[in-house]
Amino acid sequence: NLDYRGDLIFAGSFDDAGGVSAGCIASFHGDHWEPVGEHGITGVFPRIRDMVEFEDDLVVAGCFTAADGIPAVNVARWDGVAWRAMGAGLPCGEAAALCVHDGQLFAAGSDHLYPYPPYDLQTTRLYGGFVYRWNGADWDQIIVTDEWTTDAVRALASYDGDLIVAGSFTVANGQPMRGILAWDGAACREFGGGLRYWTRCLLTVGDDLYAGGGISVASGQPAHYLVRWDGAAWHDVGGGLSGGNSRYGLY
Repeated sequence: NLDYRGDLIFAGSFDDAGGVSAGCIASFHGDHWEPVGEHGITGVFPRIRDMVEFEDDLVVAGCFTAADGIPAVNVARWDGVAWRAMGAGLPCGEAAALCVHDGQLFAAGSDHLYPYPPYDLQTTRLYGGFVYRWNGADWDQIIVTDEWTTDAVRALASYDGDLIVAGSFTVANGQPMRGILAWDGAACREFGGGLRYWTRCLLTVGDDLYAGGGISVASGQPAHYLVRWDGAAWHDVGGGLSGGNSRYGLY
């Protein structure tokens, strides 16, 4: 959910909100729901994975082909009145994350996002992950990763002057990486000694960066699904989580 111009916006893969027809996105007004646009987001099994406010517009990303009937591949923007496409869209299989960093808009996605079986840890499938930057007219691809199993690139955050990118990758722009990297505007470097195996969400809080997901190793040390980077080292958060890995976001 996101507070946009005083409206509480909810997005996902639903087609109805409180009896109101809504294509994956709706606004809640305390006692009733309203659609965002006439038809919202549509496609084959459409869904919205993330949304941010950028240049006073609401930008959404996920897996879809149109917004209110306007062709829009995996990303679109709502200006409060109408939906608009953003260039040719995002050419990955599905967009997973959006982030406003240093006044610029970034998007990330993969050829293959969790959950899609089979979960073969020895897979030889050639899936990839991608990070894009909006140039005002279209999307520039700035990072390409491999994909260890699924979730190649799943999360973005702005932290300590860098764009942080996380997922399940082992290579980014041809360099060895362990699941998380920092991009300084020109080059990638591994961040914090790496995370394994599936980071699904990132959140910056003050001077700390939180990461959640199927994380069992942080900088070579055992971890329990939820960790915090304090600028020098990773720490379990409150003893970590147990009983199954976290598939949910951080807010």
